[in-house]
Amino acid sequence: MRLGKMASTGFKLLLDDLNCTARLIQYTVKRDTKRRDALLVETIIKNQNKLGKTRAYWALSDWYYRLAGKSFAKYLRDNNPASLRARVQSVNELLDQIFAKNESEFSEHHARSKNLVWVMSSGRCGVDPLDQFLKTSPDLFSIHREFQGEKLYEHDSAVATKSFVFNMVLNGHVSENHVLEMTRKYLDTRLRTIRRTGDKKMVFCEHHDEAWLPFIVRVFPSCKIIHLIRNPVDVIQSYLSKELYSGRQIAPIDPVNGNRLQFKSLFALVCWFYAFVNTYICLNCRLIDPRRVLTVRSEDLFRADPIVFENLRRFLGARLAYEDFVRVMAVRHNEKAGGRNAFPEKGKWPQGFENVYQLVVAPYLPAIGIMD
Repeated sequence: MRLGKMASTGFKLLLDDLNCTARLIQYTVKRDTKRRDALLVETIIKNQNKLGKTRAYWALSDWYYRLAGKSFAKYLRDNNPASLRARVQSVNELLDQIFAKNESEFSEHHARSKNLVWVMSSGRCGVDPLDQFLKTSPDLFSIHREFQGEKLYEHDSAVATKSFVFNMVLNGHVSENHVLEMTRKYLDTRLRTIRRTGDKKMVFCEHHDEAWLPFIVRVFPSCKIIHLIRNPVDVIQSYLSKELYSGRQIAPIDPVNGNRLQFKSLFALVCWFYAFVNTYICLNCRLIDPRRVLTVRSEDLFRADPIVFENLRRFLGARLAYEDFVRVMAVRHNEKAGGRNAFPEKGKWPQGFENVYQLVVAPYLPAIGIMD
């Protein structure tokens, strides 16, 4: 679509907001094209759910990425897989020292840790069906949506909260006081959930806690981790078709200095989130006893692979039936049906989207263990 048609779409949307219209007229009269174009882009973002039902949205987003696709290229270069690996190693060495020094404060939780399991993922990886399957076992207390005021959202959303913790850790802004404060706050919230389990094994079958993984494995040194991982294109397709997180497109990057990485569309946010979350999980899991970690491919989970079932049964040490596994996985869980709102398949992405994917996701796939 030509620029004139894109601008026309933006102008029509602006008519719904008199304040924006007045500003547009002001910038146009003053020939302030930079601020006028910025206002158009801002309006497009605000109206992305409306535009998401039209071809105009994809064309406008493609146009934007062709102009501003390098807006966070430097950040991604500075946070490449090798750099992340080095910083995760460094942070874990620091955490070892801090938790060893304060062992007496947290040692009381060690005994219960053998009955605790966390499921880690980027989301859109099968947490819903896995939770429903685990709930069929009389030995497990699996929790997914049943939190009773126990969610750990310090910044209004899971995305913002997790990105805040990720980057506080990865940018090296963690003193002993920071670590202890974060750990105590986390424990205060999670122990309220753990106390509801009775004698059953607790499974946090959700994806709120990834950022706290290096803290979890130290406070609960015998706990286990299930890493659910799915092909990135399928995760992006699922997030975009569901239109999730549409209003949460600025993620904290450096919480101390206040720098932020701004995403001009949900597509870029999901790409970034997938790459960083999975890299972070993988790098931390490789630093603990491999017997405490089970990696499950979502594609195998969804097709009720008997090997996945057996691995889950043995890893959890729980009574589980393969018939229940097949029955649960045969149902479509928390996915939005296709149609006019479905995100285009990868082969039909505008070139600007493909460029962002190659910039943000592709470099991290070897570290995650995914072949694109």
